[in-house]
Amino acid sequence: KNWRHLAEFLYQNGANLYIKNDYNTIPLHVAIDNNSFEVVEFLVPLMSDIGDLPTGHGNTALHLAAQLKDPKCLNLLLEKKSTLKLSLDTKNFKEFSALNCAIREERKENVQILLKAGAKAFVYDPYCLIEYFKSA
Repeated sequence: KNWRHLAEFLYQNGANLYIKNDYNTIPLHVAIDNNSFEVVEFLVPLMSDIGDLPTGHGNTALHLAAQLKDPKCLNLLLEKKSTLKLSLDTKNFKEFSALNCAIREERKENVQILLKAGAKAFVYDPYCLIEYFKSA
């Protein structure tokens, strides 16, 4: 299925990119959560200032992307971080940052990407204490 064509069609016919569903998620969150890079790639340039708009669980776009195996969505969001006004260290309702999420899901590449982008290297996890240090 080509979800990008559907997203393009909906957008061209006036769809609201910031509309929230019953779970407080916007289309970008849904696309990231479903690892639909083509849709994320279409939506990101059309959006600005999503800031730290959370889902119903308090996860931002960065939290969701940090949990994926494929780092393409995370890299794209970080490339547009200033336009989207995303913060690397925003916490969700469990007090996890995007870096916490990447660590918990054992996404080593995403951990490295977030640290390189400037995420705080010291991360507190309420269930255990985890320290990560940037390597030279």
